[in-house]
Amino acid sequence: MECRLTKLPTELQLLIIEKLQEPGEDSRQLVINLSNTCSSFRSLLAPKLFHSITLHNTEGSAALALAAANNHIAQHVKRLDFKATLFGTRISPYSYFATRVLIPKAVRSILGNLNLFPKLDTLSIQFDAQSFPGILWDILGDEEPIEDALKLEKEQPWRRLMAETYKLLCGNKSHSIKTLLLQDLIPLGVSTFTNSDFHKFLSTLEHFRITLLGGMAGHDGNFSSIHNSGYKSFVSRLPVFFLDHLDSVKTLSIAGTRNGMLGLNPSTCSAELPLANLRIPNLESFSLEWTFIYDELIQFLTAHAKTLKLISLHNCYGHSQDSIRCVRWHEVFDKLADVGPISLKRVDITIPTAKQIVYYSQSYEAKIQEVQQLQQKEPERLIFAYGFLSYGILVDATSDNTEAFINGDDEKAYARLAAIVKANRISSPTSKKRI
Repeated sequence: MECRLTKLPTELQLLIIEKLQEPGEDSRQLVINLSNTCSSFRSLLAPKLFHSITLHNTEGSAALALAAANNHIAQHVKRLDFKATLFGTRISPYSYFATRVLIPKAVRSILGNLNLFPKLDTLSIQFDAQSFPGILWDILGDEEPIEDALKLEKEQPWRRLMAETYKLLCGNKSHSIKTLLLQDLIPLGVSTFTNSDFHKFLSTLEHFRITLLGGMAGHDGNFSSIHNSGYKSFVSRLPVFFLDHLDSVKTLSIAGTRNGMLGLNPSTCSAELPLANLRIPNLESFSLEWTFIYDELIQFLTAHAKTLKLISLHNCYGHSQDSIRCVRWHEVFDKLADVGPISLKRVDITIPTAKQIVYYSQSYEAKIQEVQQLQQKEPERLIFAYGFLSYGILVDATSDNTEAFINGDDEKAYARLAAIVKANRISSPTSKKRI
């Protein structure tokens, strides 16, 4: 029987396919089924179905990836997700036994030759920290000198798995990778991170994102805070390992977690990311998640005011007024506005509603009434979150949130910056109507 759907213009066919791809459990399977109906749909859908492939550190996974690489569909692959699991057991606090080859030969042939996929531009790396019993003790341990990494990698297979993976990437002297995503990065030093060839690989990237592993589920199923001397040390070395070598990067994204907050906080749990002296000449977009705002962040933003087009701060907190060297949100906005960010066209900040973070209690009844009156009078009034760490756990500074909402300094400073951003957008014909 003739398929009348194929007689429709290609644009209409793609619209129908996009409808089939709307979020749902069977959306991908529906597209696969449609692809199997005829050669016309198989050709039309190949770029969508093979846009990304996932590679595990197993022979079977490598066989499938190599089959794609040796097929005409290789030209459609633009993203490779490498997800590594350690198959083994821990036989003592410092002794591991791997029950499989860490990186099979076939997997090595792919990671060491990314040109197998000629249009590959995005690479994601993720190690399954939960796959190895007892690893949490290593992550929550004391500071480790990077000089000890090689010795530890010889003793512990999971460390060797990470080091060898990054070393294989260094073998790609010529590649088309423009985006590198390090997902759930385990906060422990790897010998390859100080390798000049690894730094050369980083220097060719245009987009770089790190999401740090900020906590792991314990035996009770609850996530532990990861704030300790080891985590602090690893965060402090992120520039040496990665950020100092991003010569071509236009988009930089760094994410902590609620259990592994970044930024300066006046406690022994503080994990300050050194940004003051970091210079990325082509930086256009900068994103931070789960971070306390601090002076070095302001210095970094103002130093890149001429090139930044987008600033994104999600789940970020100002400091409680009780904190030493506390930084308030209005300081960030005012100092950015003062330097005149001529390229900035968008500012994205996660803004909770007043009901979420304003302090409610009987003893604070007068403040509650004042907040409610302001909300009725100015329903569009913004509020910016404040917090602090208590034994490594993020706590909302509810009284600070309330006072900041009432005095309005943060919102006034934000409005001033927003006016500059709006003017920048208007002056740029290709800009988007958004802040």
